[in-house]
Amino acid sequence: MSANPNSYLKAVGVGRLSLSIGVQIVLGFFMAHGYDYRVSYVAGRNIAQGTSPYLGGVVEGFLSSWYGRDVQGIGETPLWALYTGVSYILSDGDIHIFNLILKIPIIGCNFLLSYLAVKRGCDPRFFLLNPFALLVTASWGKPDNISTYFSIVPLLLSSGLVATSLLFTVSLMVKPLGLPIFPALVGKYSSQSRVRAIIMATMTIALSTAFFFLPFMVFRWPFQTVLEGAANWLKPTGGISPYNIIEAVYGTTTLPENLATLGYAPFVALAILTILISIHPPKHPQDTLSIAITSTALFLSLRPWVSEQNLYIILALMVFTLGKLPTRLLWIIPTIFAVANLSIIQNLYLILAPTSVETPDIYPPVRLWVKFLISIGWLALIWWTIASKRLYRW
Repeated sequence: MSANPNSYLKAVGVGRLSLSIGVQIVLGFFMAHGYDYRVSYVAGRNIAQGTSPYLGGVVEGFLSSWYGRDVQGIGETPLWALYTGVSYILSDGDIHIFNLILKIPIIGCNFLLSYLAVKRGCDPRFFLLNPFALLVTASWGKPDNISTYFSIVPLLLSSGLVATSLLFTVSLMVKPLGLPIFPALVGKYSSQSRVRAIIMATMTIALSTAFFFLPFMVFRWPFQTVLEGAANWLKPTGGISPYNIIEAVYGTTTLPENLATLGYAPFVALAILTILISIHPPKHPQDTLSIAITSTALFLSLRPWVSEQNLYIILALMVFTLGKLPTRLLWIIPTIFAVANLSIIQNLYLILAPTSVETPDIYPPVRLWVKFLISIGWLALIWWTIASKRLYRW
């Protein structure tokens, strides 16, 4: 199905599109997850001042409310880190204008994904007005949907090796959320020729490495900070993950030393899956989406830390594979989790923090066990969906 502007407007509806634009602009201006907003703000300020966004810093005034004065360095890859600097410079440090400018590409990608959904004959409503989707994008302010867009496009469209590698590299340099889609890309090109798959993989690795290190060399950011912070990808536990039981049992959000190797499990699983798929590639182009869903579900199931916004990618994959989400529970359950995880109230940070309203106690034992049970329920639902829709077969 083609999707020119007229057919897109007809499929979406002018009223729904206008409402989505208005809602996302309001959310983009007034709402932000307090912890992550402060990280982005300090990262942008650091770049504007000529220092590394990965160093973190100190904030004063109401920005020190709830979380304290010290702010950690940004966790995203350099392309998004650089954009925080652009946002800070353009906003001249104004808190709300910075918030809105930061979210312009996030809001834009919601519309790009809805356009792509119409083009594919899928339901675009998830990307426009779904409460969970808007919570983790226009409200929250993390670039997961940008990474999702640039990692899904190479799967859906007929593109050459160079275009595929560039698009996927952009995805990884915004945020490496799209890593579990890599096996599907290998499968796509392995079905054509194993040599083409090797070329695509080699180009992607080379481009990603070059793009990652380039800002450190150009702007002379100290690389030691990133090396020391690499463990943050492996040790933290929590979010909508069964590993949040560690928080409930031990009162810590870090893997105990005797379980530290579990942090490598999702990456080892992806490596094994990539090898298997290169040996037994899919027979049909549509099967690459099934591979992407299965590998993403596997990655999210094994990863010790999974934030709510990380789920955007697998929900988007469901829409593009099945035409729409097969059940509302796939987004309702994570929304309930966001309530139990205090993410909803933290998205009100820019509204509540200036009034000195304190965030509630964040570690009551009952709430932690509720988070664990919700996580188990959501993962069970994902795997039941994969099994019932036979998405594991290719």
